[in-house]
Amino acid sequence: MVWHLIPMLLAGLATAGVATAIIIAILTIAEIFDWFRSRNAITEADAEVLRVTIAEQLATGKYRVVQGLFDKRNNSMVDHRVVEANELDDSLAELHRNNQVVVYE
Repeated sequence: MVWHLIPMLLAGLATAGVATAIIIAILTIAEIFDWFRSRNAITEADAEVLRVTIAEQLATGKYRVVQGLFDKRNNSMVDHRVVEANELDDSLAELHRNNQVVVYE
């Protein structure tokens, strides 16, 4: 699918100057869904736009999660945010247990 594009995508975000992150104690699946719901107009208008999260556990034990809308045609993010969290709630941690990238249907 799009998994081979993820390293390129992360590098692109880094070089684009995405240094600002939202910092929270616990990132919840409800917060992830709320952010996606607030952008339903984009995903409903274009079936080629995927809802994704990319989670990375940092050396500090904290997490960095890139949440975004990925356009398969252009191999780029339409919209995204970076969240740094001390931990992930159980549901979100389970989704990312074996997958750095999760695509939401």
